Amino acid sequence: MKLDQIARISGARLLDAEFADRVEVALSDGAVEAVFIDFQCDLGDSAAEVDLMVAGHPVIERLRVLVRTMEQGAKPVVGLVLAPVEGLQLEVMLACHARSATTDSLKLGFPWLEYGLMPVLGATQRLPRLCGIEFAAGMLLRAKSVTTAEAAAAGLLEIVNEDLVQAALEWAAGHPNPKQPWDTRTAEDSTTYTQTSSNRRLLEQIYLKLRQRTSPEDAAPTAILRCLYDGLERSMDAGIRIEAEQWSAVRCSRSASHRVNTLYRARQKALHRALSKSKAITRVGVLGAGLMGTGIAYTAARAGCDVQLVDISEEACGRSLKRMQKMALNDGNLNGHRAIASEELLGRVQWSSEIKRFAECDLIIEAIFEDASLKKTKLAEISALAGSTAIIASNTTTLPISDLALWCDRPERFIGMHFFAPVERMELLEIVVGKSTASDTVDAAFQFGRQLAKTSITVQDGPGFFTSRIVAAYLQEAMFMVREGVSPWMIDNVAQNAGMILGPLTVADLLSLDLLKAILDSLARYGRGSATNAADAVQILNEFVSRSRLGRKTGAGIFDYSDGHDRIDSVTLRKIYPPATIQPPAEEIERRLFVIQSIEALHAMREGIIEDPSAADLASVLGWSYPACRGGVIAYLDQVGRTEFERSCIALQKKFGDRFVVPS
Repeated sequence: MKLDQIARISGARLLDAEFADRVEVALSDGAVEAVFIDFQCDLGDSAAEVDLMVAGHPVIERLRVLVRTMEQGAKPVVGLVLAPVEGLQLEVMLACHARSATTDSLKLGFPWLEYGLMPVLGATQRLPRLCGIEFAAGMLLRAKSVTTAEAAAAGLLEIVNEDLVQAALEWAAGHPNPKQPWDTRTAEDSTTYTQTSSNRRLLEQIYLKLRQRTSPEDAAPTAILRCLYDGLERSMDAGIRIEAEQWSAVRCSRSASHRVNTLYRARQKALHRALSKSKAITRVGVLGAGLMGTGIAYTAARAGCDVQLVDISEEACGRSLKRMQKMALNDGNLNGHRAIASEELLGRVQWSSEIKRFAECDLIIEAIFEDASLKKTKLAEISALAGSTAIIASNTTTLPISDLALWCDRPERFIGMHFFAPVERMELLEIVVGKSTASDTVDAAFQFGRQLAKTSITVQDGPGFFTSRIVAAYLQEAMFMVREGVSPWMIDNVAQNAGMILGPLTVADLLSLDLLKAILDSLARYGRGSATNAADAVQILNEFVSRSRLGRKTGAGIFDYSDGHDRIDSVTLRKIYPPATIQPPAEEIERRLFVIQSIEALHAMREGIIEDPSAADLASVLGWSYPACRGGVIAYLDQVGRTEFERSCIALQKKFGDRFVVPS
């Protein structure tokens, strides 16, 4: 077979019809003996497909039929993996008779689950038939990306050591009339036939794990699982029809609409805001080598910045270095030569106990303990030695930026940059604008967020800003339930069943109860929104803190903890707050936990802390893992219906107090 007998087609831009036209021509052209398709995705290709997929683009049905025709035709079709492949390109690649790559480090994946979507061209049927149910479930139900090495081990493709085109020519010459494995045997004869006892047990286990991670409201995961269960016991064509039916339902589901609006449209809007003309920041100073400071410094170094990390404690600097080494070891953002990359990355960080190291920095971020007087003292020191164009930022959780700015010589160059832990993995950056903060300082902060691959939102100054005050209201409500004798296990389970990754009391123990007490104490001084009741929550926390029950770090908080950090029922808690004889219904617990978050968000909007409802929703999903299938704290009003929301608030106000009054 010669190269001029091959039709070589790019797999890019599948939804503009050109790809389908070229494949159809190649399949019908008598002079063409084989078809080679190049697969390579640019960053964001799959995200760009989202709107067209949700709209039900007519090319989708055409592609669904075409790839089935392609794999049942008489001509060999070979997929050439030239770069990372995801989304629709990966779906088409699965239908090729053979797939090959020359490197084992390229990534393959289906990112659509984040947007509440699912495969549309038959991937729920082809992937498990090629690689097994368990491997397919990882990619489809956990949106897990795999390397080409992992894909090769699972039978998805072949790694070749020669020229990719030459290897494809040799394969096509040796397989003049290839057949897909699912077209040469019945479903009953396949290892993925779902009516065998072993496969039924496997799918049951997958279902149970799925329910631990996702809410039943999320339509896509349930639909994908149904495609696996119902489709794999039937023929390929029947399985593809089942997937198409499930796709139609998922595309129109409320969970998909919420996820697309928040995680696609609102995120794109936020990223567009970050496209400023500000000069890239190259020299970063970080004060404080604790968990947050280390995370900020590491993330800046990973983005290519030179970092000065200053802490008065040499011991803290040593712990920081070890943490960074561990981060680099586990970091999926580093290239395949991880040892070399991590050595280069850590070489950009300099640890020191001398604050004068900040003199040459473009941006200096204070990330020390949440103590107002200490922060003010250190900010004054930094300001005295920073260059005239340098930006100073505070990573404070609750303290008003405008108050801290008074301790800086140039308050217009001071801004809040609230990172979320773990910084190296969390996407959100909350940029807090003080009364004196200049617009070019805000632009530079957005530019830095973009450099760090963060999605940034901007909020106006105020105690707790946006994210901290909503989370505080949420945790505070859970503490009130503890005082009422509601089972902490029930509180957390209800929250998780509703889509939260962790229950509020588990979060409180992880955060540490002394820190939560300090946050609520700080918010209580200003008394905005739900914080008018924060003093009561502080008294509840005092019952634990005074007994040295500070959370998981001390082995005891709301829960007790085993040596392996597993939660254990606490006898002490039962003595402090005896269990109520009659436990409230789960629906009431869920309503309290979610309604209070939306009410607090409405307070923040009324005060002008945040103006854009879509930004509020994005912040809630990215910042504290609010269930994306519900859209976010403002979208929740439409999720339950405005009238029903107000009715719930009135009922909760009568029973639990004025914190449930909806702000005007």
